Amino acid sequence: MINSNSTNRSFIQRTFGKLEPGSLRLAILTLINTAVGAGMLSLSSSIANLGWGLGLFMFFVAAFNLYLGLYCFKYFLFKYDAKIYTELVKEILGEKFEKAINFIFISYVFCALIAYILVT
Repeated sequence: MINSNSTNRSFIQRTFGKLEPGSLRLAILTLINTAVGAGMLSLSSSIANLGWGLGLFMFFVAAFNLYLGLYCFKYFLFKYDAKIYTELVKEILGEKFEKAINFIFISYVFCALIAYILVT
């Protein structure tokens, strides 16, 4: 439900104001916190299982893959003049794949929220 006072608040008040239970901003911050926390916890375990040498090597391989993926994503966004990821998918793969990607995004958020509720 949209708060009637939310339209009267300034950008600073909306961005840095009190986090209200059930707000979109709180949900987004919770998902980010969960993803980063899970990644940080699994990183040390992965390096411990692989050893220092291979663990660091795999860490840099993963960083390079991330860089390469973001570079390709940026390149195709500019090439097809798309504003968001789903627009890019629609331009390259068609409308059916755009709907599939939207379904995957919605499912991911829903499942992540359920997982967060079950863990806490």
